[in-house]
Amino acid sequence: MSRTPEEIYQNLLDAGYTRSGADRFMTYVNSGDRESQQRDLSVKRTKILSKLHQENRHLQCLDYLLYKLEEK
Repeated sequence: MSRTPEEIYQNLLDAGYTRSGADRFMTYVNSGDRESQQRDLSVKRTKILSKLHQENRHLQCLDYLLYKLEEK
């Protein structure tokens, strides 16, 4: 299923891309540069996953403190 450029652009924004990042990605789309598209998406995914892991560590620290408070 093919997506319109407008749908791709909106999906990029929804995925956390800045407008400049989405614009950069669309240059790859418009030129048919699939390798750069894949690389760009992979880099973005890695950054999001790293942030997610960091937030998970924060939650674990808070959970530990809550556990210790309930223990007393």
